[in-house]
Amino acid sequence: MLSIKRNKIIEDIFIIIFIVIIPLIYTRKTPDNQIIIRFVLLSISLLFFLFLYLKSIKNKKLLIKDYSSYFFFLLLIYTIISGIGLFYTVNLTDGIFSFSKIILFGILIILMFLNFDDPILLINKLTKTFTVLGFLIIIIGIYQLIDLSISESISHNNLYKITATFGHKNIFAQILLLCLPFSIYVLFERIILWKLVSVFNILSIVILLTVLMTRSVWVAGVLAFIITSVIGIFTFKSNYINLKKLGLFIVPLIILILATAILYSKFDQSSAFKKQITKTFKFNYGSTKDRIILWEKSLELAKEKPLLGHGVGSWKIDILKYGNQNLKSEDNLTFYQRPHNDFLWILCEQGIISLICYLSIFLVSIYSAIKLLKSDIKKEIKIYVLLMIYALVSYLIFSFFSFPMDRIEFIVFLSFIFVSLISLSNSLIINKKSVIQIDTKYLTIPISVILLLTILLGLNRLSSEIYLKKAYQARAKNDWNTLISEIDKSGKTIYKIDPFSTPLFWYRGLANFNLGNYTEACSDFNDAYKINPYHIHVLNNLATCNGIANEYDSALSLYKQALKIAPNFEDAIYNICGIYQKLNDIDNAISYLRKVKNPKNKARYNKIILILIKQKLNAIYKINQEEKIKIYIHSILENNKAIIEMFHDSIKNNYSIEKQVLINTQKE
Repeated sequence: MLSIKRNKIIEDIFIIIFIVIIPLIYTRKTPDNQIIIRFVLLSISLLFFLFLYLKSIKNKKLLIKDYSSYFFFLLLIYTIISGIGLFYTVNLTDGIFSFSKIILFGILIILMFLNFDDPILLINKLTKTFTVLGFLIIIIGIYQLIDLSISESISHNNLYKITATFGHKNIFAQILLLCLPFSIYVLFERIILWKLVSVFNILSIVILLTVLMTRSVWVAGVLAFIITSVIGIFTFKSNYINLKKLGLFIVPLIILILATAILYSKFDQSSAFKKQITKTFKFNYGSTKDRIILWEKSLELAKEKPLLGHGVGSWKIDILKYGNQNLKSEDNLTFYQRPHNDFLWILCEQGIISLICYLSIFLVSIYSAIKLLKSDIKKEIKIYVLLMIYALVSYLIFSFFSFPMDRIEFIVFLSFIFVSLISLSNSLIINKKSVIQIDTKYLTIPISVILLLTILLGLNRLSSEIYLKKAYQARAKNDWNTLISEIDKSGKTIYKIDPFSTPLFWYRGLANFNLGNYTEACSDFNDAYKINPYHIHVLNNLATCNGIANEYDSALSLYKQALKIAPNFEDAIYNICGIYQKLNDIDNAISYLRKVKNPKNKARYNKIILILIKQKLNAIYKINQEEKIKIYIHSILENNKAIIEMFHDSIKNNYSIEKQVLINTQKE
């Protein structure tokens, strides 16, 4: 009896760690404050959990029935195909990390499925623990909102600072939406305290989701409600549905949403909600436009290797070759890491077979849940199952606009939702013959080894990211020696590319270049090019090194590669102009300078105009015999303003410099 009680306490502790602690923990010592630290904690927790329950599960026979067997089979195929991609991905270090997250997802599901024989008990624990998580992040979110209203002002742009313990406002909103069905279920608890927490959570989530204005969550919440309602109508018995009670639940929430919107308009512009709603349906505007362009480029990338994809971790590198025209990344400072669509991400990296398996995992879970709704089980369990359908449908919808599969907290959410549904299906759907029987002693050793490896990977990556953050700080201070030292400590062989698609060798090369160590800088930039040959700053800096070495053809080729990716990349254009000037090919230099539309560095732009146009004017002066033209050229050679105006006139009129000189001479 004591042993059972002890096991239950340990069980409760681990559920709290997985569901509450992991989503709350973060560190400011790494570029991304959440992912790596949560990865490490999840890996360590799973290993401890495995060791503590080794005796109880090592001789256990795992009986998997129809729907559960389909689920595990699809999960296995999805994992295998993802692993195969490691053999041909262009980004192995990130690929291994991404694959490790998939492995942890599978292990968490397996261990929870093995340990929880009683799915009803599991549901009670999950709903309450997720409700506690919801309560805590709501408190943090409300605190941040109040602090924002006091220290700054509430506006749509400032709302991006409301993140609770997550990396982004939108992630916070998605987590809130997933916490909602758990809190609704706890509303049926008999204990008054849980009822009060549940009501607080539901009301607060509705208010926060309204205020945060995350359109993908709005769409997911509404569509999931419609889909789940339809499923409920066709599966629940008529006497289960009390329309009066349902109305008493929904109508106040709608009133609360409207009241929140009106109150918010007192702090921000009253048109804020209208703009957000309008943007949802305007596909050629703002972030929606960027997403669609990214999706189009991703589909082009997927067409190259449709069956098995380009390999996990490859998207962030391969997508760059399709250029950044009309994207936010035209600023040449932004580098997209994901296509903002999990399904396209899987399609590009793991191929169509893997995508079918991934989607089928959800479909099998939802189908088995519908079967549960049609079976003769308790009303409370049916309500839970319907709420989990809502959660899964919500997840699928906002995954279409976001990247939740990248985040550890969503791995935890999905794992427990899946485990609860397949456990219910495995134990409650009768007359189903057991189709798979596994002796779990054969699982413990390989799982232990895998978890040890993921812990080592996570700790190494955590250490690398800590040094990388210090390298960023050194770069901001132009402390080049420290930057080199921190990059060397970061372990460039096991962590080659940062969270912004930039190879670590590039940072080292930048430092060496600024220190005048050109040989070392060129070597670093060459190594960076091997890791990411489509990164415009890598191409630009490597080309500059080649130019210093008088390898002009190679330099021009690299600069032009950079311009294919980023046609408005000013640095590359100016550097091409410099090389053509050295080659005494002023016409080509001027033709590239004319490509600059809205110069960001006007001082440098004007300086290059003066250098090139003066050189061109001198050349015209030497070969021209007309006295009038010579007088005109002589008159403006010392007039910088006139030279710049003449250059802009030549662009406006689409004239060559020679023709513009002739036209201006005739006007004199």
